[in-house]
Amino acid sequence: MAVLNNDTLRVTVSITLPDNVVAQNVYYFYLQDTGAENPSNAQIETAVDTAITAMYGEVDQVMANDTQVVDAQIERIAWETDHWETKENLNDVSIGVPGTETDDMLPHGAAAVITANTSRPQTRARKFLPGFYEGGAGDSDWVTSVLTALAAFAVEWLTAQQVVGTAYLIPAVIGQMGGSAGITYALLSTVVNSIIGYQRRRKPGVGS
Repeated sequence: MAVLNNDTLRVTVSITLPDNVVAQNVYYFYLQDTGAENPSNAQIETAVDTAITAMYGEVDQVMANDTQVVDAQIERIAWETDHWETKENLNDVSIGVPGTETDDMLPHGAAAVITANTSRPQTRARKFLPGFYEGGAGDSDWVTSVLTALAAFAVEWLTAQQVVGTAYLIPAVIGQMGGSAGITYALLSTVVNSIIGYQRRRKPGVGS
């Protein structure tokens, strides 16, 4: 089936870290196709590839060189009664953005944290970006070069990605419960945390 106007996509990005750890970041987009361009799945996949590559291309210079953003899994999802359900699996896309910093990586769980806001104050998106280099932080604070890279990442995250003609993928987050359940919200602004965050599961032998 094709992705239609206002359909929601879930994009799961996999990032390899040392010691066979795979970290993941999940993003959401909805298709804005008011001009009825009716893009093909192949065009959707290319647009996702372009958007994700642009995002991680802003931080690759502050990621250790034994890390790599490898691919993205794309699903079309829809709300069913009380949960989001996968309706279609599109083809995975190869991203292939390697970290380039030669310094050692920070501990697996250490992560840069960016929060994205929506029109609903209680509904936000948050990303824990892994793989940053040791010299990028001091006393738990990111250095200026890392903050600059994160700010550029945040701009790319908020940027609508053209698919074809007037059809665009709009960065979004999905509501899971309460008054936001089943609603897809466009991302409007971001906040970059200057302090290192942490993901407990990102360590050898535990998971993503």
